[in-house]
Amino acid sequence: TPYSKQFDEICGALSEVCMSEDFQELRNGFMKKHVDIFEDTEENKLEYMKVFKEHSKTVEAFLEKRLKEAVSGFDMGKFQEELEARPDEIDEEILELLGS
Repeated sequence: TPYSKQFDEICGALSEVCMSEDFQELRNGFMKKHVDIFEDTEENKLEYMKVFKEHSKTVEAFLEKRLKEAVSGFDMGKFQEELEARPDEIDEEILELLGS
């Protein structure tokens, strides 16, 4: 399908975005902002879920914006469907990042 061709283009763009300095700064800034919340204990605070959801939303918005800039006609919903159907065709580290 035409979208399958675009999938490879998106995966390449996604790798570039994930390795970009801007993305690393975004993640590092987020971690620095929230580092005081976390403690080295077995117990998971309720607050952790709030931070996790904020992180997911922040990262997803950043990635979607950059992918729309890099790939003409990019659609996050279609990409997620393709990703679920083809998990072996994307770098494992990036797949892990997307799952977090």
